[in-house]
Amino acid sequence: MSTLHINRDKTTITTYVAICQTFLDGVVRLIEAQAAFGSVMHTLTTYRSQKGKLKSDDEVLTEILAMFDNISLEQFWSAQYVNMISSLVYAASLFDTFLNESTIFLFLLIPDAIGKTYQVPLRSLVDAQSTRGSILTEVAKQRAREISFKSFKDRLSFLRDTFGLPIALTGKTLQTLDHFTNLRNSAVHDQGFLALSLETSGCIKHGVRASPKFPSNILPKDSDKAERTFRFIALTVADDIFKHILKAETGALPRHLGQFIEKMLASSPPEL
Repeated sequence: MSTLHINRDKTTITTYVAICQTFLDGVVRLIEAQAAFGSVMHTLTTYRSQKGKLKSDDEVLTEILAMFDNISLEQFWSAQYVNMISSLVYAASLFDTFLNESTIFLFLLIPDAIGKTYQVPLRSLVDAQSTRGSILTEVAKQRAREISFKSFKDRLSFLRDTFGLPIALTGKTLQTLDHFTNLRNSAVHDQGFLALSLETSGCIKHGVRASPKFPSNILPKDSDKAERTFRFIALTVADDIFKHILKAETGALPRHLGQFIEKMLASSPPEL
């Protein structure tokens, strides 16, 4: 990479700052959503534990409390389960988007990395109206999309091998990434609990292979650990791009972003 001309002007660096900021804004949104959900559920459980002791002459408050009364225990646990799944999937989606946008950014910054033998679809040339910048943009998006079908681990290896990024992660961190990636894939693609089999008689039989109410084996702490794992790895990638590609040390970044990256990477990532 050192032999290539890389545009490191202010606009380019600002663009990657925006990519990082978008990811972190999503993380904040997730944390805020979890805090709001936790507050609502805590309020509900506190009220139910005091049921019969609370009295009010306020009609609005009475109506609100009646709504709490109508929430069954089954609904409570269903809400908890779906929230855990949703938080895990959302955290993974933020990480997925960050990796994809970082890959597109690097391809646009270093077009040679796309590969000299890469064939450009005719449709991309037509849609791009044949200007160099628009064609490269379309090709970078297309190539990044192809890479996005790989596993998170393989995508990190691609960034490391193609752009010379260190992305120094411990074996335990990679093991944790694998675990939450598999958990996310299971949550997205398999919420079934039936086990189907073909009997010698030709009949199709079904049994139970997981909890009918909670098919995915996920705990409340999992979504939080997953978010922190994805965040740590994303910031590792971001820090490497700033330092090794853009040659912009954290001191040259917006103060809040530079300090946040340094603080987060100074702490140990979560483990299983």
